[in-house]
Amino acid sequence: MRYNRELQNAGLKVDFAVMRKRGIATLSLLRFLWNDEEVDYLRAFMHETMLMSDWNFSEKSLPRNRQNEPLYLAIIYFGLSVFALEQTQDKIWIRVERDSKKPASTLKTLVSMFRGARDAVFRDLPWELLLQLPRDAFILVSYDDVVRARTSGVDSVLSVSTKVVNVGDFEPFFQDGSLKEDEHDTGHVERESQGNLAEDAMRRGIRASKCYLLFLSKTVFEGAVRMELETALQEEKPILLVHESDPNRVGFDTFSKYIETAPDAAKHLFRESESMPFQRRLYLAEAFYGELIARIDAI
Repeated sequence: MRYNRELQNAGLKVDFAVMRKRGIATLSLLRFLWNDEEVDYLRAFMHETMLMSDWNFSEKSLPRNRQNEPLYLAIIYFGLSVFALEQTQDKIWIRVERDSKKPASTLKTLVSMFRGARDAVFRDLPWELLLQLPRDAFILVSYDDVVRARTSGVDSVLSVSTKVVNVGDFEPFFQDGSLKEDEHDTGHVERESQGNLAEDAMRRGIRASKCYLLFLSKTVFEGAVRMELETALQEEKPILLVHESDPNRVGFDTFSKYIETAPDAAKHLFRESESMPFQRRLYLAEAFYGELIARIDAI
């Protein structure tokens, strides 16, 4: 791509070099790369999936006639894994450098990003994750088919073009677990299960703890959890609030409903504490847990 004659003829050779080196892209370059089609939509999509953000600083290495046009910081690597996204017809290709560190982890994060965008904007859009055979770029195999074959101990699987391929050839894709490990999370909160700790043991646990974490749900102010909350309030324990970022998930409700159903002794928590939205998507989860740990450490 860096030697593409059309790129040079368009006067964007320097722009492309800057993007490869620093991840900073000009609007002119994006229009060229996307054939000037659906540019606004693609920019919004990449912002939504955290693949791109506005760059509000000058870039002196760019040609003078593009010094003042909008600039964007595009993510082209995670850690030490360099990757590129390419769209052809109805496929989005994720290409990772061969010498990248933990490429499976990079793929997992990107798949999670696309799933997040799909669930937020394109809920009814059918999609399928295909794996490219490492030793033959023309052979594609359904990720789900490979997973089923690995689970059942089958050595071979059919590709999209009905070629028989070795399941073991796809091992690099599974070095960091499932690429879709956040897909089957229902977000359902169980009320109470058999074998719960005795009430006195639960109270002792609250008294011995540094703080109390309350995960808001439809039934959070009932039964054993209400008893725990009352104990935490009586013991004057710091209370951290976490809520589901998608109130439409089974078992959860709107924030106003939580405030309405909270015990009178606990209503002040919603005025005095900032509740953290729970993040289950891989590309957001690390930041969520980091912030949660930081808040606990600060107590």
